[in-house]
Order: sequence, then structure tokens, then C-alpha cells
Amino acid sequence: MIKAVICDLDDTLYDESTYVAGGLRAVAAHMANQYAAHADTLYDVMQADIAQNGRGTAFNAALRAVGQSDGPLQVDVLVSIYRQHRPAIALYPDAARFLAELSQERPNLKKALVTDGLPLMQKNKVAALGLANSFNQIVYCWDLAAPKPATAGFLKALQNLEVVPSACAMIGDRVDHDMAPAKALGMQTIRVARGRYAHLPSPNDEVDATFSSLDGVLDYLSPLFKKP
Repeated sequence: MIKAVICDLDDTLYDESTYVAGGLRAVAAHMANQYAAHADTLYDVMQADIAQNGRGTAFNAALRAVGQSDGPLQVDVLVSIYRQHRPAIALYPDAARFLAELSQERPNLKKALVTDGLPLMQKNKVAALGLANSFNQIVYCWDLAAPKPATAGFLKALQNLEVVPSACAMIGDRVDHDMAPAKALGMQTIRVARGRYAHLPSPNDEVDATFSSLDGVLDYLSPLFKKP
């Protein structure tokens, strides 16, 4: 019998690319003021670098584009701006519906959010999305020095919710960071296949059910709420 759910944040409840875009816009605006450059051009430079090389060198590319050194000190300034920006993000519509339906139809169901990433960034996201009152517990894995796929964040949530793993369902987008550790603990695993990792398969030994959105997840869970 499922008595609790744990949700992931990034690409499960909102589109993480919108957070990244907002951070790049903040960096581009700062650089435009500093170097008399065009913010839109710098934003395009960073997005193009991400598309080609991933997220690790976008700020280096932007600094080079304005003729500046891209050493660690210069990059660190931009990293700080990115991390501290106020995100303009919104829940996926299906996520907003799912959370509202859970509260209305299962008011006694225990809910936790377990999220990975720099706590400053994740807390800003939670505030921007208005999620503080949607969960009984919010666990920031990096506060525990245990980034996913370490299980410490999941165990902390289970402890705080006072439920055993077999009475909890994990909902997330990533097989490696969400499904695998939750399944290893004995939790029911529900994958929402969207975002950066949507193209990856859902192994049967790690994922109990896969959806393209959160619509339908509550119907899937309903029999499990009643199962002895």
C-alpha cells in the first residue's frame, strides 16, 4: 500500500531548460553592460556552445566572444551570476494539475520533494515555483553532501515522512539518478520521460511505469493506494 510519494524537481515538475535560459540571459545582460556588447548575441553564443559542447564551456565562449580572458577567475564571476539569478520558471501544466489533484483527492498522502543540485539554485527554483506548501518535506541532496544517485536524500525523506520504502512511490525523469536508487531501496518507481534524458530507455528492472507527462500517474497510483 502506497502511503507516500517522493518527487524529483528538474524536468519532472518544470522544464529545466527554462531555468538555464534565464541564467544565460542574466549572464548575457551583465556582460553586455560590462563590455558594451549585445546581450542577445552573447546569449546565442552561449546556447550554441551548449548545443555543441554541453554546459561546461558556455561562459568561456562568451568571454572569448568579447575579447576577454576566459580564465577561472573570469568564469567564476559569471557562474556566480548564473547561480544567483532569480528564475522566471513555471510548473508544467500537468505537474500543477497532478499536485492539485493529489492534495484534493489524497489529502492524507505524505509528499516529499528530493532535489539535486546546488542548494542556493534549487531553493530559488522551489520559491519561484511556489512549491513550499505542496510537500511535507523538501530534501536538498547537496545539503547532505550526497548528490544523486546516492540514496541519502531518499532515506532522509523516508525518515522524515515516517514511511518504509515499500510504501512509497518515486516519481522522476532520470533512470540513473531517480529510478535506480529508489528501486534499490525498494520503492515503486514511476518515470516521466521528458527533458534532457527523455530519449534514454526505461529498464524493466529499475522502472515500474513510464509516462510522457504526469497526466495519468494518479490513475496508475490509485490501485496502489488501496493495495494491502
